[in-house]
Amino acid sequence: MWLTLLGCGHDAAEQDRVRYETVLRAPSPAGPALEQCRQIHDPALAGDCSLVVVAASDAVPGSLCAAVPAGMWREECWFLAAEAVNRSGDALLAAQLCAQSGRFAMDCAQHLWQTPVHTLIHGPGAASFAAVLPQAEALYTAWSPLMDAQTDFADRFWSKFFGNGFEGQGQPIDLGWCVPVSSLRRADCFEAGVAHYAREIGPHVERAGGLLEMCALPSPDVVALSRWLDAVSDPRLDAAAAERVQDICRTHPHLQRR
Repeated sequence: MWLTLLGCGHDAAEQDRVRYETVLRAPSPAGPALEQCRQIHDPALAGDCSLVVVAASDAVPGSLCAAVPAGMWREECWFLAAEAVNRSGDALLAAQLCAQSGRFAMDCAQHLWQTPVHTLIHGPGAASFAAVLPQAEALYTAWSPLMDAQTDFADRFWSKFFGNGFEGQGQPIDLGWCVPVSSLRRADCFEAGVAHYAREIGPHVERAGGLLEMCALPSPDVVALSRWLDAVSDPRLDAAAAERVQDICRTHPHLQRR
């Protein structure tokens, strides 16, 4: 039936669709399936077709990525290969595969280490920053040689570690949890806490239906916002509150502060 359709003068788009659906509906070994994908004229459809074939195959992760069309689809292939290899425990090879993932390299690298970081601190929460920090330093030391040269690992790691802690702690948000942290990491902790507080303002206020009231506040600070988001007063949080409220109200013209 498909051959009949293809031979009856259907336009290129229809032929592409039929080839794509044929590959997905009746999987064949990767080699022949990739050849069918290469016959698709539409670049996006051809790329997606190849990526689906490779992801479904039992080939060694990364071994077929060169057969995927260059650009976004091949880079995504390296990304997926890196994640698969990392699950098997080969961090070095995973990092090398991430390095080939082009525009996805930064996110790919983060996917490799974010799970152990999240597991380490999200449950204990921010109150455990000082106690858990030695384990975080050990993780950092293990991953740094694999990541530093090719990604923004150093910036992302500590932002993620402290951010996960503040997310796991619950309310109230307290920058005092950063005080016992070693001086080497304390500034990262404060920065993550302020960022977490600023991110949480919008969702908390919206859930409570308080946008109109918030945008009418003459001086939005930690105390004024405490009816929606509980936090311990701190000048850094007050500054973040004022800036975030201004941003939120600016994006809702009908809610602009008076």
